[in-house]
Amino acid sequence: MAELTQGTGAARLAARSAGYPGAEGTLPLTLTIAQDGPGEIWTRSFDGFPVVSHQRLRPDGRIAERLGPATVLLQAEARADALSVTVAGLRAGPLPLPSVLTGGGVETAEAEAVRFDVSARLPGIGLLIRYRGTLHPD
Repeated sequence: MAELTQGTGAARLAARSAGYPGAEGTLPLTLTIAQDGPGEIWTRSFDGFPVVSHQRLRPDGRIAERLGPATVLLQAEARADALSVTVAGLRAGPLPLPSVLTGGGVETAEAEAVRFDVSARLPGIGLLIRYRGTLHPD
């Protein structure tokens, strides 16, 4: 399950362009990760509504995650108790955009589950999307 929250107005449109559903609240969530050449395809399904992203590790150690027309550059840092992921850059197609997107996520692995809290915000617009919850492997 995931608790999904979205912004309003332009923020909601931006989240929808990245593929997120219009629904909010507590929704069933499944995550499927498939190998795709040198990268991976992550399919997050919020109550049957798929959000597909393509991820690959860049030579500089950052992760490039393509969601719809945007590519978010992520910097991952392993800590003693969690994996912290922060936004390191943003591109619209081939064009780099100013580093204004804030957010990222924290994942905490336990014996039989992964807790996550992922959010994205834009200055002047506010919250685009936030989802948090716990995933249990099948």
